[in-house]
Amino acid sequence: MTKKKIIIGIIVAAVLFVSIEATLRDRKINDMSDTAVPAEFVEFQSELYPDITLTAIEYNGRLYADYGCETRPLLSWEIGECIAFHNDSRRFYTLTGTDDYIADIYMGFVVHEAVFYRALDTNGKDIKTPMYIKESPIYCGSDNIEVDIWGQADE
Repeated sequence: MTKKKIIIGIIVAAVLFVSIEATLRDRKINDMSDTAVPAEFVEFQSELYPDITLTAIEYNGRLYADYGCETRPLLSWEIGECIAFHNDSRRFYTLTGTDDYIADIYMGFVVHEAVFYRALDTNGKDIKTPMYIKESPIYCGSDNIEVDIWGQADE
């Protein structure tokens, strides 16, 4: 009987922790700081893909460009200050523990999805990437894209 009580107690504690953490994270994301400004995007040409124009955001004298997706939802203590916003649905946040990345958080009705931007001056350098960031060179929702090749072009 006591094993059941212990297991039930652990389950209740885990559920309570998850719900409190989700509430703290959502409150932090929804409370935009007074210092947040409209996001200013900068376009630039990639050295790796010169035919593609990329978009970056400037913060503290550094340019940050698309880098990757979240491997799991951010925890409240991993989210820093809201530094910028773009319309009502996107907000940019610093991350605790790193100055080399910022988070672009989409303000969905229920789910807050994050895309991460990496500072361009870190290109080619070996920097520490937080474990909740997964590099995604194309698009964060592209894991399931299928490509059909129909034939070859004539020369």
